Amino acid sequence: MSNRTPTDVLFQQVLDLILDAVPEHDRERITPTVALLENGLLDSFAFIRLIGALEEHFSIEIDPMNLDIQHFRNVASIVQWVEKSLPIPS
Repeated sequence: MSNRTPTDVLFQQVLDLILDAVPEHDRERITPTVALLENGLLDSFAFIRLIGALEEHFSIEIDPMNLDIQHFRNVASIVQWVEKSLPIPS
């Protein structure tokens, strides 16, 4: 039996999508709190790939007009943002 919470599962899913978006040589630098944009880990191409991957994987629509770059500071902030963006189960 797993002790992983839904947030743990979501964190791993987001982390996997980020790792797929960044160049292979930068992957070992990714931690939950490292500044992705400021440290150049998410360049403009990786950022666009990540947005598309998040939309596809989580079936969410990201409106570029309402996109707040602060939601993409680090892995933890992306997880929090995705969690809030997911549809509420009925």
